[in-house]
Amino acid sequence: MGIVDEDIQRVKDVSDIVQVVSGYTQLKRVGTRFSGLCPFHSERSGSFSVNAEKGLYYCFGCHVKGDVITFVREKEGFDFIEAIEWLANKFGVQLRYTDANQGKDRKRKEQLQELIHKSADWYHELLLTSPSAAPARAYLRERGFTGQMVREFQMGWAPDDWDQLAKHLRASNQDLVDSGLGMINRRNRQQDWFRARVLFPIRDARGNYIGFGGRVLPGGDGAKYMNSKDSVVYNKSSVLYGLDRAKSDIVAHEEVVICEGYTDVIGYNIAGVPRAVATCGTALTERHVKELKKYCNRVVLSFDGDNAGQNAAARFYEWEKQYDLDVRVVDLPVGADPGDLAFSDPDRLAAAVKEARPFLEFRVNRVLRAADMDTVEGRARAAEEAISVVSEHPDKLVQDAYALQIADHTQMAAETIRSMLASPRSSRPANPSPRPGGRNDGGRQDNRGSNGYADRGYGNQQTQRYGSNGGSPRQAERLAAVELLALQLAIQEPAAIGDLVVPDVFSSDRLGDLFSLLIQHQDFNSVAESVDPEDQSLLYRLAVEGAEAEPLDVACQLWRLFIERERNDRLRNFDAGSTQDQAALSLEMRWFQETLESLTVEESQEVTVSQLLAWLKSGTEEVV
Repeated sequence: MGIVDEDIQRVKDVSDIVQVVSGYTQLKRVGTRFSGLCPFHSERSGSFSVNAEKGLYYCFGCHVKGDVITFVREKEGFDFIEAIEWLANKFGVQLRYTDANQGKDRKRKEQLQELIHKSADWYHELLLTSPSAAPARAYLRERGFTGQMVREFQMGWAPDDWDQLAKHLRASNQDLVDSGLGMINRRNRQQDWFRARVLFPIRDARGNYIGFGGRVLPGGDGAKYMNSKDSVVYNKSSVLYGLDRAKSDIVAHEEVVICEGYTDVIGYNIAGVPRAVATCGTALTERHVKELKKYCNRVVLSFDGDNAGQNAAARFYEWEKQYDLDVRVVDLPVGADPGDLAFSDPDRLAAAVKEARPFLEFRVNRVLRAADMDTVEGRARAAEEAISVVSEHPDKLVQDAYALQIADHTQMAAETIRSMLASPRSSRPANPSPRPGGRNDGGRQDNRGSNGYADRGYGNQQTQRYGSNGGSPRQAERLAAVELLALQLAIQEPAAIGDLVVPDVFSSDRLGDLFSLLIQHQDFNSVAESVDPEDQSLLYRLAVEGAEAEPLDVACQLWRLFIERERNDRLRNFDAGSTQDQAALSLEMRWFQETLESLTVEESQEVTVSQLLAWLKSGTEEVV
């Protein structure tokens, strides 16, 4: 099952990476490449480079790299097929599928999503203009929502009737049911799913309409909130309201704020925190976590105490370890709702995100803050409850660190707290406590890598820029600038430099091997996929930098370095006691000098390089 290979290649061929990347960050032409601020991390000066001809990108700050498909996958959170489809749609490529049913399934989903989109427009227009929506408009005004906000989030109104939407859509029974917009009642008649509710359209990460969340007006019948039922296009366990709007800010700030309600998400947007999303009538699931992991490593919870407390602790600790997450919790006044606080104190709401505390710290703090510390008995109860909270964490070192904090706060002996923590009784759950709380001690370090290349400590800019990174033994390897230029030309102009240089002239076996692969295959992608991550990173760096040097000039510099090494080796191996060796050395030194000089004279360079190639390929040890 998949897309026909020829169509995938056509998508790659016609996709303009500059056009795609420009949709996320502004690019400027710099010589033969394009440069701008990195769309994957926050920075003040542009370190993101694009090679339009090769269709490649690389960031010298956070070290992300890839082609246009990789870029779309990383920015949109798509799998490979979704990225190909996105690009095909953007650049007008008609795709064929190896499994006919797969194409039909995707067409079916698109048809249903379009039906939901049409419904969202209809509901929205009713809220804005229909007399029946007057109570809904009054309710939203009372909550503080302006007309601009209503339009920005495309809020709608489901009329208090049985089948107005069904009549408007004129959809088949199957389409109405499969889209989740309605049902077929006992009289075999179409019936709308939502009635007398303010609606919030839900879109997937790609912006496709997949469902609705509905809130009943105060005093209305039924549950306060009602969501679309699971359907062909909607699954509440994996959907996050607002992700399509929030993902760019999530990536920029490397964190996501997770709320419980649609108005909470809107509230955070009003407060200047547009990286907020909400679960849709369900607790946070592992599928949600997997989806969010595509965009960031920090999860900031904006839940009520019950949802961010002991019942979810085991899951959060497991996800922190399994998905390398930093889970934190916001501090809001007891009983405060983000949707309301956005209007009364938006600065406080924004600060709550900035000052979010680690999940376990928040839980321990709220137990200790709620306790009576004026009596020995009160402090003892506080210590016991706090120990119960800490005991749920799987890391013994973390437990011990919190044991010291509990001891200090409750004025108990540290060894007593440690002993209690080691006791099986400490695993009993603590009592539920009020809403999350805490203060901030700063942000998480960017774990993508070093911020740049200027600190390599090598001798020149070219070597600094392309020096290896990471903590491997290669970090100390000094890569000659001219050898990097030759490798760069092997990426840009393999035929030209391949006729002038052979791998043996490189002082670095690593670069010589890479040069050989590039010249042999003349296919950057296949070579990049075949080497280790460190070499792959180096190749991408070189690929996005314009190779402005002339191949013959680079070849002559490389040959000069090679000849100088050969001459130095001959001098080191010279036997001063041998008359015959002295005579041979004199001839060789003269040849070395003449060759070096001829490599600097423009008229003789090409001929000299040809002679050197023939000499080296012959395998002879004689130089004269």
